[in-house]
Order: sequence, then C-alpha cells, then structure tokens
Amino acid sequence: MKKEPGSFILIFALAFTALCSGVFLSVVYAGTKPMIQANQAAAIRKAIFQVLPEATSFEIYEVKEGKMVHYEDPEGKMPDGQAIYRGMRKDNTPVGYAVPNKGAGFQDDIKLIFGYQPQIETIVGMRVLESRETPGLGDKIEKDANFVANFDQLVVKPTVVANKKGKRTELNQVDTISGATISSMAVIKIINNSITDFGPVIHDFMESDGEQDTKGGE
Repeated sequence: MKKEPGSFILIFALAFTALCSGVFLSVVYAGTKPMIQANQAAAIRKAIFQVLPEATSFEIYEVKEGKMVHYEDPEGKMPDGQAIYRGMRKDNTPVGYAVPNKGAGFQDDIKLIFGYQPQIETIVGMRVLESRETPGLGDKIEKDANFVANFDQLVVKPTVVANKKGKRTELNQVDTISGATISSMAVIKIINNSITDFGPVIHDFMESDGEQDTKGGE
C-alpha cells in the first residue's frame, strides 16, 4: 500500500505551482504591456479628433499640482497620470481641449473623453474609451447615436443635468437612455466632476498662455 504524501509535501507542491503560475503571468503581462499601451494610445488619439472635429493636431499636457505641464515622450507614450489634450487647427490656433476621465458605472468604471470649448463653456463631443456596462442596456452609452449626440453641443453651466422624460428643452440637459439610467447618470457625473476639477486648470492655463476669452464668455 502506497504511503500518502505528507501535508508538508502537498503544501509545498501547491505553493510551487502558485509561484510558477505567478511568474508565468508576470512574464506574459510584461510581454503584452507595450502592445496594450500602444493600443490604448491609438484609441485616445482617434478619440481626440472625434471629440474635437476641427482639430488637425494636438498637444499633450499632464496635470501636476493643479497646473497643465507640457508633456512629450520620444517613444510616443501617453502620460500615466491625468492628461489634457489641446486640439490645434491647421493655422496652429487652439480649437478646444480633450479631457479624459473615469468614474463608477453600473458594472465597473467607465472611462471616457470629451471635447471642451472653455470660451463658451460647451462640450462639443464625447466618446467612451472603456466600459463593461450591461450589453444591450448600459453599453448604449457608447452605441446609442442619439445619446452620444447629446454631447455635440452641451452647455456645462451651471451644471449638466439629466432629462428623463421627453426631449431635452435646455442646452445643459442630457436625454437619458431608457433602461440604462444608472449608466447615463454615470456619464453625466463624470463630466460634471471633470469640469469642476479641471475647468479652472484649463482656464488658468489659457490665461497664462495668452488665449482669449478665458472667463467662459463672461
């Protein structure tokens, strides 16, 4: 009759297997990380031109200690921290700012980017970058053309609000999606938080850079 292996041997075998699995996953992640980052950077670049359709190029800034700091990476990597992108026309004049941010959705975090024209306190486009919202319901925040169109000309002052009944009657209203109210409200909250957090940062940058109408058209 075979002698059963001792508990120490079993524990050692399990620990060794777990260690090997961890090392394998780490190696795989390290190998695929550059590709993942490149794909994410490509998605952001594409989205910038979608939310700032007049832009032909853009400048990258990192937000550090409440200020926009010019960012350049020789390998073309995007910043790891909070970034703001200034869209530029062919004549090298600013067209607006693309602001990425994220917040809690129904299933998980929603990451989006929107185009913002601070002179008129208006959002001129929005795209969802990452979302795990419920297929057929919450994922309509990126697939429902009517919902996305809410953000083509959306006034952000005094604040963006939800319109749950009928068509919007005010320029700062967003028509929510039937059956996906939580996801719709999450997008609105992310945008309001972004304007609160980064609106003053952008206005301060514009003033220091000599852009006109830095007080939101007042």
